[in-house]
Amino acid sequence: MITDKRRLDQKLIDFRGKCVHRWYNLSSETYLGRKMSFFPILSVNNYSEMLTKLGWYTWGVSIFCIVMLRQFVRPMTELSDYIDSVFPKEAADFLHLPISLIGVLALAILFALIAHAVKLHDRLSDLLRIRSEFDVNYVLYPLAIASGSTLSVAQFDKVRLSRKSLMGATFYAYVSSTKPVIDSHTITQALTNWSWFWICLEAITLLFATATILAVYGAWTPAALLLIACIVLLLLMRFFRLQSAAYAESQVAQVVRDETRRAAVAAEFNAL
Repeated sequence: MITDKRRLDQKLIDFRGKCVHRWYNLSSETYLGRKMSFFPILSVNNYSEMLTKLGWYTWGVSIFCIVMLRQFVRPMTELSDYIDSVFPKEAADFLHLPISLIGVLALAILFALIAHAVKLHDRLSDLLRIRSEFDVNYVLYPLAIASGSTLSVAQFDKVRLSRKSLMGATFYAYVSSTKPVIDSHTITQALTNWSWFWICLEAITLLFATATILAVYGAWTPAALLLIACIVLLLLMRFFRLQSAAYAESQVAQVVRDETRRAAVAAEFNAL
């Protein structure tokens, strides 16, 4: 009996060792020849890392929101308690997690995965026209002017309609995290800044939805506190938005600094 227990303990130790080894491998996997952090807390070097960072922070905010809902909203309490009851206690002990947190973590993981799968920040951006307006006003119009293109009024109107193709041909062709033509440090700064912007946007969405549900169930005080948090995040978003404009201005200047690139960019606009 003692021998069997020792064998079981050894198997658990070996399994944990494999998990740690796998975690280490994930944290240093390469993406298109570059190191990609599995948990990029601060700086990001490419779009994939930005999505990973966004996913982690959205998961964290989801945990907070579900804890709040579990505290004040009975249906959420019942759902979380049900998940806790059906989750194997042995598995919770192995993960070193209190069984009372399993439901919260599981629901948060589910929402974070859904948000990642549908690219929630992109859907919100489309709804609020965040990226489209930024691309046109802070990237494409400045590029058209700085490159010396001779656009008519009608062609200027076409810039907005051809935003995606023009961004690819005149901007991302030179401002890419995988094959940067301009200063890569500027690209990293811009990506990191945008990652914080999208984190704030998704957090506001979750917090506002949670505050609305809490208000419906009569939990006015926590709902008000969450709305205050949304206001603070909106102010942070404004800061990151201004920073994004500054980075875009620098990147546009670097793109048109080279005569060959400037001519190629102008040709794309003149072809409209």
